[in-house]
Amino acid sequence: MWAALQNRTETLYKELLVAKKKSQEILLCSVLQNEGRCWTECYTYVKRGKGNRENIASISDQEGKLVTDPIVKARSLKLYYASLF
Repeated sequence: MWAALQNRTETLYKELLVAKKKSQEILLCSVLQNEGRCWTECYTYVKRGKGNRENIASISDQEGKLVTDPIVKARSLKLYYASLF
């Protein structure tokens, strides 16, 4: 019985992914048809596709300590890239 439930779940998941892809294609076609007339829809579509850019995973600084504060992460990344170039 457990295997049957697992198979059904996998089937439904695959169907959901197909439906999601189709709806994204329909939305993209709708946005592209309005190109030049409605920039807000285009901007919203692009912004939605980018995701949340504010969440950078924790990183290790030059001393090997784990950094989670956004300001400290930015400084650490700045120092790292400056050392490369």
